[in-house]
Amino acid sequence: LAGAADHTFEREWVECRHGLGQTCTCCECQLKYEDFMECVKLTNLAQRLRVILEQRDRMIKQGKYTPP
Repeated sequence: LAGAADHTFEREWVECRHGLGQTCTCCECQLKYEDFMECVKLTNLAQRLRVILEQRDRMIKQGKYTPP
């Protein structure tokens, strides 16, 4: 499923680049490129997971959460 999403973001980015030409690509298509790279690298997902795990560890230390 992730591969299909990657393909969608890649297609949007390529269509943007093709439609604008090489000179405007860096500015106009940047958001589409960032979406595509996030889909491929999952950097935002990894960052969110790290924050969740840190919060869980804090709650365990405070005695507010007991793991199953």
